[in-house]
Amino acid sequence: MADVYAEKKEVNNQINVLKKTNNLKDSLAIVSKLNLQKVNLEVNEQEKNQKESRNYSFYLILILGIIAAALLSVFIWKNKIFDKKTKSVSNSETATHYPNKTEVASLSVNELFDLAVKNDHSFYYQFRKTFPDFDKKLLAINSTVKVSDIKFCAFIKLNLDTKQIATIKKMTIGAVEAKKYRIRRKLNISSEENMGIWISRF
Repeated sequence: MADVYAEKKEVNNQINVLKKTNNLKDSLAIVSKLNLQKVNLEVNEQEKNQKESRNYSFYLILILGIIAAALLSVFIWKNKIFDKKTKSVSNSETATHYPNKTEVASLSVNELFDLAVKNDHSFYYQFRKTFPDFDKKLLAINSTVKVSDIKFCAFIKLNLDTKQIATIKKMTIGAVEAKKYRIRRKLNISSEENMGIWISRF
């Protein structure tokens, strides 16, 4: 249009058209610039969000790793304590039930009888060495039988009477009789059966 007006020598109209054209170009440039800024802002926002997301993921993985390491440490620590306790119990049992290596041979019934009468602390070990299956057979009848019950049965197997057991264990005769009665019930020994004869079979 400006060229048309120039040919017609209409200068005012030509100037107006050029002004409008320049204004339009300026408007388009402004709109284009605004759109470009908007796009840049959106891109920056997306990059920021992605960065934050990566940071969040990194910290989450780091925290989970620390928690896993802490749990593993606690697990290993508990296992070590359990192993120590197990070894301690095992060592104490070994010390209780197994004497010096010099004590190899089992004792005779008479020697066991003498140890029982003296209330020697090694009696029960020596008895078990001489009669290795005695306690197992009693436990096979009733697994709730206590060590004290088995020791009483050991005295009876060696033909110690109620009075002798009472003296050795520093108990009254009535207390020994009550103990025998409880053992009878645990081992299902009838009241008609002689307890000494019954136990001598083991």
